[in-house]
Amino acid sequence: MLIERVLLRDLRQEGERMSAVVICHAGNRQVSILASIPRQTDPAPALVEEALHRLRALSGPQSDARHATLAPGAPIEIDAGA
Repeated sequence: MLIERVLLRDLRQEGERMSAVVICHAGNRQVSILASIPRQTDPAPALVEEALHRLRALSGPQSDARHATLAPGAPIEIDAGA
């Protein structure tokens, strides 16, 4: 599964941790995963890596999501909300 675009929603900081809903777009498919990481100055790359790690771990052995990777140059957008 080649992730072509990523959107981070509901970015939150709770104590020393940060979390977001990471929405991965691959072709005509979309997968949403909640990711949580230790607090960082630029959390987007680490949140995406954590989401990909979780996606791979949750996928069955025959699923292409088990080999999910981020496409080179894939945009990572942060939804600032209203």
